[in-house]
Formats: sequence, structure tokens, C-alpha cells
Amino acid sequence: MNRRKNKGIAKERDSRTGVVISIHHAEGIDNPSSYPSVINRNYRVLFWVYPDDQLATELASGSPNLAWNKKYCIELDEARDCRFLYVEVLRCGSSSESDPGTSNGLRLVGRAKIALPNLSG
Repeated sequence: MNRRKNKGIAKERDSRTGVVISIHHAEGIDNPSSYPSVINRNYRVLFWVYPDDQLATELASGSPNLAWNKKYCIELDEARDCRFLYVEVLRCGSSSESDPGTSNGLRLVGRAKIALPNLSG
């Protein structure tokens, strides 16, 4: 009597690597004492590892403290340069005469370049 059960052949797991980005909040943007006439402004966080694959949060309104409380995942491709995560905070749609912004209504508020771990080792 054969008591051995059929067992599948172990296969190599699909090894995908990603970076999870948690964007919670921003504090002290557009301090009300610096811009007393501004009640609310809209902001968005733009982030990417690969310049041709940029992602963005939904718009958040408020001043000076904003909240997104979202998580995102970017799948990393070892064949491409994935050494850094780039993050920018943008003010969107400013039409104030005291702060005209750019022709497209976007104004860079802050920027970060964050080193990612080496995937090859």
C-alpha cells in the first residue's frame, strides 16, 4: 500500500520588489501669519522612482496643516535605476495676485530625494 501523497514540485516564487509609501500629513505649510488673506489652498504630493511613472495624491485643502493618510506602492524594476524616491509637495491653482505661481497654477512648496536600499545585494 502506497501512503505517499502527491506533492507538487516547489517552484521559485515570483520575486517582485516594491516600496510602500505612506503619506500622512504636512504641518506648517503656508503659515497663516505669512499669508493672512489666504483661508484655504489646495495641495498635492507628487512622488516617483522613475520619472516617466509619476504618481500623485488627491488634492488636500487647508492651511497650515494638511492630511492625506494614504498608502501607495511602487513596484521596483531591478533592470532600471531605482536608487531614489523623489517626493514633491505642490500648491495647486493659486491665483492670488500676491502669489501668482506659474502659468499652470502649480507652485513647488517642498522637495525630497530619499535613498532606497540597494536591490542587488
